[in-house]
Amino acid sequence: MKNLNKVLAMLVVFMMVVSTVAFASFSDVAETSSYSTAVEVDTDLGLIKGYEDGTFRPEGEITRAEFAAIVVRMLGQEGQVAGAATVTQFTDVPATDWSAGYVNIATQAGIIKGYGDGRFGPNDQVEYQDALTMMVRALGYEPAIGSAGYPTGYLTKAGDLGLTSNVSGSNGVAINRGAVAQIAFNALDVPLMTQSGYGTFTQYVINDGYSSTNGTTNVKKTILSENHKIVKVQGTIIDSTDTTATGTTGTDKVTVNVTNYLYNKFFGLGQKKMEVGDSDALKYVGKKCIIFVEYDEFEDKCIIKSLYEAPLSDSLTINLDDVDTFETVLDGTTVKNYKITYYVDDVKKSATISAGYDRFYNGVAAASTTVPSWTNLKKMSGTVQLALLDTTSTSADYDTMYIDAYDVFVVDEVKASASRVTAKNNPIVMSARITYDESNGENKATLVGTDGEAMDWKDLNEYDVLLVKYVKSSAKNIYDAKVINNTVTGSVDELSGDAGNKVAVIGDNEYDVNVSIEGDIKLGDEGIFYLDDKNTIVYVDTTSTVSDNYAFVIGVDQGTGFSADTYQIQLVTKDNAVIIYDVAKTIKVTAYFDATTGAPATTGTIAQYKTETGIKAKDVATFLASLKGKLITYRANSSDAITTIEVPYLQSDIDNEKFSLDVEAASKTAVTLTKYDPDDKSFRVSGKGTKYLDSKTVIFNVDYDTATGNPTDETEVVALSNLAKDDDLVGADVYDIDEDDVIGCIVLRGTNEFYGSSDNATFVTKVSESKDADGDNIIYIYGYRDGEAVTYTSEDLTKSDVKEGSLIIPKYSSNGALKSIKVCDATNSAANALGTDKNANSGVVTKVDGSHNIITIAGIGEVKVKSSANVYVYNERLNRTKYIVDESVGYIDFDDSTAADSWGLYIDESNKNLAGKVTAYLYYVDGEVADMVYYIAK
Repeated sequence: MKNLNKVLAMLVVFMMVVSTVAFASFSDVAETSSYSTAVEVDTDLGLIKGYEDGTFRPEGEITRAEFAAIVVRMLGQEGQVAGAATVTQFTDVPATDWSAGYVNIATQAGIIKGYGDGRFGPNDQVEYQDALTMMVRALGYEPAIGSAGYPTGYLTKAGDLGLTSNVSGSNGVAINRGAVAQIAFNALDVPLMTQSGYGTFTQYVINDGYSSTNGTTNVKKTILSENHKIVKVQGTIIDSTDTTATGTTGTDKVTVNVTNYLYNKFFGLGQKKMEVGDSDALKYVGKKCIIFVEYDEFEDKCIIKSLYEAPLSDSLTINLDDVDTFETVLDGTTVKNYKITYYVDDVKKSATISAGYDRFYNGVAAASTTVPSWTNLKKMSGTVQLALLDTTSTSADYDTMYIDAYDVFVVDEVKASASRVTAKNNPIVMSARITYDESNGENKATLVGTDGEAMDWKDLNEYDVLLVKYVKSSAKNIYDAKVINNTVTGSVDELSGDAGNKVAVIGDNEYDVNVSIEGDIKLGDEGIFYLDDKNTIVYVDTTSTVSDNYAFVIGVDQGTGFSADTYQIQLVTKDNAVIIYDVAKTIKVTAYFDATTGAPATTGTIAQYKTETGIKAKDVATFLASLKGKLITYRANSSDAITTIEVPYLQSDIDNEKFSLDVEAASKTAVTLTKYDPDDKSFRVSGKGTKYLDSKTVIFNVDYDTATGNPTDETEVVALSNLAKDDDLVGADVYDIDEDDVIGCIVLRGTNEFYGSSDNATFVTKVSESKDADGDNIIYIYGYRDGEAVTYTSEDLTKSDVKEGSLIIPKYSSNGALKSIKVCDATNSAANALGTDKNANSGVVTKVDGSHNIITIAGIGEVKVKSSANVYVYNERLNRTKYIVDESVGYIDFDDSTAADSWGLYIDESNKNLAGKVTAYLYYVDGEVADMVYYIAK
């Protein structure tokens, strides 16, 4: 697991780095590609351009005209292109062509000479030898070609100048955009060849900055320095000066120690303060870099246009959590060097760091900020990189240290009006608040979403998980954050380890627990666990209760084949399943205990209290024995062993320990729930008002063995759909009524019988009989329920118990098994089927009023039928049934396919007199509105 965490940590750190370095401008240019630096620098300097869709297309084609345009930009003459867009000397480049201005400038500079037949071929792909020839001429080396001529002389000189470095190509073969970008990049620092003197005194000077010609000190001149006032230098960024309190008028700067071997006409030895401009130079504090600087020699002003990290002669990167120790090595009382020890694949290694080493923390020199202790650093995500910048150093392995450390931050609240984000957790080194307002110059705050794109701080949501690289420099607070949203959902099945080294098992995986929240995690906790990039739990959104996972205990015994201290418990679960679970040797118990003895209470009174404890194996047997025949809630681990049990108290209000109903408290009397209302799923309770059920309410109907009095596995969960209007539940134990008066669980221990509401009423179309695999009789009942075809299977009924054309009300369990039925037909009244006081009526239809959906029944009068009513039609003569409701045309119709037998029950203005032919049965009459109707035609 630890090695996996290391991989995850490095992956996230790598993602953070990728999101901040320069080489991420184009979606199709990988940082690892050979030309990535060339593409980035060229585009930063405006020499070559990408596409509007964010791609560069390095493998794409490039024409001769497009390459000429790049060379003209390098010469700094982009501004003259529009004025130069006139007739060219080439027959295939008219003045109207987009490239005419570029071609004219390049021709006048001696860079373009065409094919020799009057053509330039602007739309032809540029070939390897032609691209190099044009670049050699642009750098002034035409006089050095000599008799070798084109293309050999130019190819040879291009190689001498380094233009072909990292470029794949050969004579006569077209090159792509990536290769062109590399050629242009290679040319940026090539010293120009320029003419000195005229006539017999003509000489050509290579302006390399190291030689002297004609007594004049030679300085380095390049295509950038002469045409753009941009110079290429190497140096180490040693400090940053961020925007000051003047706010947006301030300018971010870095201080660079410039080395001398790239001496040019603007720079000598020493330190230079450089404005960062549009570059990401602040990310490179402490790094040795190659920097392209725009320099104003009159104002002594430097602006960084582009930069990249210089290759190191030696470096070592270590994950922070792999660091073991950091020690000072003394020579007497003098610091000789420092020693860092670390692990690689569980093998301990070490490295030395020079006594006067430079240290940088999150991009700021150590002297300008506070660096956390190694104790805290090792708790954070990130890396420590050791580098050797001074290649002559021999006192130690390395002379520079870069620490990149990330705090984890779980968002609590975003206050956009105050530009502030607060945390739910306690970050290790930063405060639990981020102020992202940059207007006063005191903060610099960047945020990247999970997609790697920049996002607005105000768009963060509660519980978002951030990795934050934070540092307070001498000038401001700097936050560099990325959303990772690393979480795991489940329950704590195991908890092990000593203080400071806790490990939680959730599902099948182990997770380290951050020391700051060890006290917040308990065995059996269920919820969402928030992780850092090392899979360490840093915040928990959970409770230590298991209040909704109800089960009824029907048996407890020692586990067969297990050791003497291993027990099993038999439950009927809320899903109506009978399951035997093993019980873990140590379980967490939340129950009511006797306030005097501390023993688990078998009955509850208001004088008792609720607490949590861990019960060891020797106490489990006693505790489990007290649970038989009782309601519990529980949690089981991935091995199906119960680790957590809660004993809910009848009607206890957990918050204030008061009882909302006196059920089995002092009186020991269960309540009767009366007058069930299916519309709002409510019961009345004498003296207690109305109590409600919802989709999560569980009802257990307990079955008892008449001989022993013990609950049996015939105990079942009753589906809410089995409750009918005005049902009463006698002798009900009621648990967990919440603040909205919703009942959590009901346990029935009496002789309650109840049947489904009209929603379950089924019109029977066919009954058949068969035998099952054991040879027992079985019947199949086919019909329609709420307009949908259904089939019931029963071993308890016979074919004579139900017939076609009957309306039945089934009683079935939550898993869909048919338990029993009540039948309503011409001889068995609806009142018997649905219970008392159901207002069911029947009679012969005498009139149909189509305009109002009203039927008149002899002896009853007019009754309006709901448009949403369940309407069934049965033709006894044809022994055929069909469910029809066609609201679109406003009538209910049964139409036989045989014309001679056709008949209809119409609800329209041209109705038929159906007296004596059709009997209508109406159920659930609400005033004069029928909810369910079926017709029988004789």
